Amino acid sequence: MRTTTIGLFLVLAVFRPAAAQLLPVNDTGMTMGHVLVNVTSVEAHKKFWVESFDARPIKVGALEGVTIPGLILLFRAQSATGPGEGEIINHLGLKLNKLSDFTARFDKGGWKYDPPRVGREGTVQTYVTGPDTFRMELVEDPKLPAPVVSHHLHYWLAQQPDIKKWYVDTLHLTGTMRGPYPSGDVPGMNLTFAPLGGQKVAGVPTKGRLMDSIGFEVPNLQAYVGKLQAAGVKFDIPYGRDAELGLPSATLTDPFGTTIRLTEGLSKVAGLTSYTYIDGFVTIDGNK
Repeated sequence: MRTTTIGLFLVLAVFRPAAAQLLPVNDTGMTMGHVLVNVTSVEAHKKFWVESFDARPIKVGALEGVTIPGLILLFRAQSATGPGEGEIINHLGLKLNKLSDFTARFDKGGWKYDPPRVGREGTVQTYVTGPDTFRMELVEDPKLPAPVVSHHLHYWLAQQPDIKKWYVDTLHLTGTMRGPYPSGDVPGMNLTFAPLGGQKVAGVPTKGRLMDSIGFEVPNLQAYVGKLQAAGVKFDIPYGRDAELGLPSATLTDPFGTTIRLTEGLSKVAGLTSYTYIDGFVTIDGNK
């Protein structure tokens, strides 16, 4: 493994959060797009994100949501088939430049969070639980160019090398290591492939659950889908105009149960931004 650090968030000298949110695509033409959450109350989730993280409300097609630098969260008013706990993706992670500023907001809003402690990265971290038990890891990094940015999706599974190989070889994410864990990177998000944690058994597929699916934004989606199909990738929903999002999209499921919705056009809705932040805890894996 090489020790060269990789920038999860590439961009801007002047940060304008109201005008720009998603990150420019990487060399393979992809950036993090969205996470879709099945919720009992769209307004409750929007209120939590706006008040807790200064997220910007956004509407994509028929869905309402919010956006923070690097990520769009979309809320579908639909009863989930199960909670986030027990899914193949255990939680979403954010980075904050000063954790105490945010725990003060949680106290004011009545949101439960774990006692802050010093984590692996040598800074304080905690977990907060939002509406519908949506749980997130929050890690402080004083070097951030913004108060909050998207950071990681934390998978729990036994076949860590296999899932990393699939994301790197099939979707062409950058092969990385996040501390001791195999991972893959796309601008705006690190996919952390950690061993089975407290749940002890493999997580269930995401479709229908609280965290229903994740999404990557691809500017030339039709050509990208064509290349994946030529390589043997099977799609649950083929390329076409998505009635729910009002954008071109295509949907597939990774071999371990995560539903992935590829889109084209989210960057036009949310705008593009750029940083100079380098995550020193994530390193490029020369062995992949």
